[in-house]
Amino acid sequence: MFAKCGALAKAREVFGKLPVRDAVSWTILVSTYAQYGYADEAIICFEKMQHEGLSPDGITLASILKAYGSIRAAERGKAIHAWIVLQGLSEVDIVIGNALVDMYSKCGLLAKAQQAFDELSYHDVISWNVLMTAYCQHGYGQKVLDCFERMKHDGHVPDAVTFAITLQACGSIGAAQRAEELHEEAVSRKLPITGIDFGNILVNMYAKCGALGKAVQVFIDLPYRDLISWGALLAGYCQHGHGKEALELFEGMKSEGLSPDEAIFISVLQACGIAGTVDKGDEIHAAIIKKGFLQGCSFLESSLIDMYSKCGAIANAWKIFNSITTRNLVCWNALITGYSQNGHDEEALNCFQLMQAEGLCPDEVTLACILKACGGTGAYKTGESLHVEIMRKGLLTQSIVLGNALVDMYAKCGALTRAQEVFNDIEVRNLVTWNALITGYCQHGLAEETLNQYECLLCAGLCPDTVTFVCILKACGTIGAVTKGHEIHAEIARKLLFAKSIMLGNALIDMYGKCGALLNAQQVFAELPIRDIVSWNALISGYSEHGHGSEALSCFEGMKQNGVSPDVVTFMSVLKACGSVGAAEEGRIYFEMMSLEYGIIPSIEHHTCMIGMFSYAGYMSHAMAILGKVSSSDYFPAWCTLLVACKKWANVELAEMAFKHATKLDENSAVPYVLLSDVYSAVGRQADADSIKILQAENRCN
Repeated sequence: MFAKCGALAKAREVFGKLPVRDAVSWTILVSTYAQYGYADEAIICFEKMQHEGLSPDGITLASILKAYGSIRAAERGKAIHAWIVLQGLSEVDIVIGNALVDMYSKCGLLAKAQQAFDELSYHDVISWNVLMTAYCQHGYGQKVLDCFERMKHDGHVPDAVTFAITLQACGSIGAAQRAEELHEEAVSRKLPITGIDFGNILVNMYAKCGALGKAVQVFIDLPYRDLISWGALLAGYCQHGHGKEALELFEGMKSEGLSPDEAIFISVLQACGIAGTVDKGDEIHAAIIKKGFLQGCSFLESSLIDMYSKCGAIANAWKIFNSITTRNLVCWNALITGYSQNGHDEEALNCFQLMQAEGLCPDEVTLACILKACGGTGAYKTGESLHVEIMRKGLLTQSIVLGNALVDMYAKCGALTRAQEVFNDIEVRNLVTWNALITGYCQHGLAEETLNQYECLLCAGLCPDTVTFVCILKACGTIGAVTKGHEIHAEIARKLLFAKSIMLGNALIDMYGKCGALLNAQQVFAELPIRDIVSWNALISGYSEHGHGSEALSCFEGMKQNGVSPDVVTFMSVLKACGSVGAAEEGRIYFEMMSLEYGIIPSIEHHTCMIGMFSYAGYMSHAMAILGKVSSSDYFPAWCTLLVACKKWANVELAEMAFKHATKLDENSAVPYVLLSDVYSAVGRQADADSIKILQAENRCN
């Protein structure tokens, strides 16, 4: 009686006073301890029972297996299993058989759990539920669904527990449609699924699948809502990037009088990070401190670091980190990830060194972030040493994330051969793997290889996403592959991606602009639902690069009228456009506008544009004045620009001076030789043109 009521101390006291303790009394004590989570006490009692020469029955064995599973005592469990097999009990006692499956699954030995299940002489619903729970808890959602179908095929009728497990599995793999079918089947079977526990499972499952509308519907229909209900929906909103909605839900929860726990606060901090609302994050931080939750809760501390990092408040993230007395790997990872995400790659690498100095070993998250930082800083040697460490630990075969990070790191460092080698070694590649390699080839100007890898991606049966398409469009623009660009445009339109991504629209304008298909560029621009600075720059650049200066300048005026402020890229195109139409005075006005109206300090490239604009218009003195005032005199392209203009105006004297400066700045370039030779040829001095070519060959300039 005391045992059933959970009064374990009283039960033990009565047990100790028994004049004779038989197998039944021992079994009651062992099973009660196991039932209430006192595994060590259950094991001690079991060993004393054996010492007294009493044989355990099925209930005792099932209880002790439960105890072994709860403390992951796999070797002890195996020893009992061997004894059970010798006694022939597992074949006749389904309770013991089910307990064996459960014990192995809790110890993480799924193959042994499956083997124990297969060796059962027959299965009941509990057997299937135990096996499916094992697969579900270890993240094998599809295995659970397969078991569910096999169970029904074998003639077993699933109960409410079966459906609960299977629905959770659907959530883990995002199988929303299958989950909805299972939900309807459970309702049609009139199973007891109207309670809060099953309702919370449904909310959690739909939320994880991204079916947030269904999750909200179930949430509203719940008989009442507890913290688990609110937490499931909050986590779902955060998982799918709906930070604002999650914060609104949190306010709704508070209005119903519920007090958040640590798990709720972790989700809310995640929502603040997604929404970038540092003020709200500060408010939540204060509430956490007030409730005393920060004491010893590393998950909350790391969540605060993560939130501040995502909001760009790195100083706050560091302050939290620095206040932690015992910093574990989770906290280090949060800080390193924060630095990495905010482009502070050097700081991320420094943190990694400090972390190692404290004796902590990096995990998959750490290594992936540090590899990203290596790519961002070009730290090839550090990245290569991490690669060696990953291979030594055998992690590459276990983690697609690390494989992808290695491909990305090598690609960003320009080591494309190494990136390709790692890519080839990855057995199962996902879209991120392909995108890392394709982006690498694209960023380093290898357009043909970029397009080749795209075709391989399609042959592998993968569907390209926005990142893929942006790279492919850039490659098409680089080599003028307008026909291929049209094909990609059609594919984007077919997938209805155009309206969802301004990045794709901008990439299309840029591609058509670079290919000289300016009507297509203008059409895409006109169809954009929203235009940003990149959209305008792409169109203005397209007009400018292909000699349509008037259209470029007209577009620039339209951009200003639409309230979009130009940047350094815009003014580069505008100044080139002025040069192409000989509008030197207008170009001078735009040049002054950069600093006076927009606070943009002209770069050496802008000054070179002005040199080109003035010299092409015949204002050589103005061009030389700019060369004398700024560091353009040490800028090789500036002198080459002047050389080109000298051919137009047959100015041999200035051309020879520009040639001397250019060759002094770059002794190995053939460009100044070719340009001066062209000037000589233009004025009929062919002998001098030939002598320059000979000098070029003698100096081995190419």
